[in-house]
Amino acid sequence: MAACPRSYDQLLGLIQQLYAAPGTQDAWAPFLDGLCTAVDGYCAHFISVDQRGLASLALTVRSDPAAMIAYADHWGAFDPWGRSRRLRSAVSGSG
Repeated sequence: MAACPRSYDQLLGLIQQLYAAPGTQDAWAPFLDGLCTAVDGYCAHFISVDQRGLASLALTVRSDPAAMIAYADHWGAFDPWGRSRRLRSAVSGSG
């Protein structure tokens, strides 16, 4: 069974944070932290993938620093989304 927010109010709060975050420098981390709380998650990340398919952690909350280093040093090169042929051909902003 998929995890879900504990309450309707918590879900609405997350949606409000999500809609408020674009265009800001500091609103994404609280959103990711709230998402972790809502779904009993250990950590959350936004991963950035460049045109060569190399992935890096753009933003992370509640993350083990050793795991972040391991991702940057090794696992980012094997990221399945970053290496996706379909993603590489997508135009930025397309669905």
